[in-house]
Amino acid sequence: MRVGILCDYFLAESDEEAAWTIDRGPNTAEVRDGWLLRGLEPVTPVSVPGLEPVDMLASLEFLMTGQAVGSVLVVDSSSGGGRRAERWVFRVSREVHVALADADDASLGDVAVSWSATAEMRRGSVEVLTGVLVRLAELARCGRETETDMYCWMSL
Repeated sequence: MRVGILCDYFLAESDEEAAWTIDRGPNTAEVRDGWLLRGLEPVTPVSVPGLEPVDMLASLEFLMTGQAVGSVLVVDSSSGGGRRAERWVFRVSREVHVALADADDASLGDVAVSWSATAEMRRGSVEVLTGVLVRLAELARCGRETETDMYCWMSL
């Protein structure tokens, strides 16, 4: 996994609400207090430094669905002109969201083995990747229950 990239995966009811996190991040007090999920229990974002949604989740999507890689949607982006980090919010593809929500822990372990062998993951630790997948799957299941979409906030 790439280290210089901060990535937090979170749930939001709309692209507009997800975009609201661009300069704040999804782990702010307003989010924790349920701002993004009005009337629902707030869900703690899953922080996975380096697990960006473009290349790494694309390879995960192929491994989990066997489908050609889908596209991620950039919901918002921000650049601080050299003083602040560049930031993006992406909507995680529906295919990855569904595949994660449907997967059991045993199958996630199998996927982690294959994922660790991809060029994107550079032979990452299977145990670490399994833990990441389990946490993302829990988030995806919560998204299914609350009818919310999964997003990634990324900062360089």
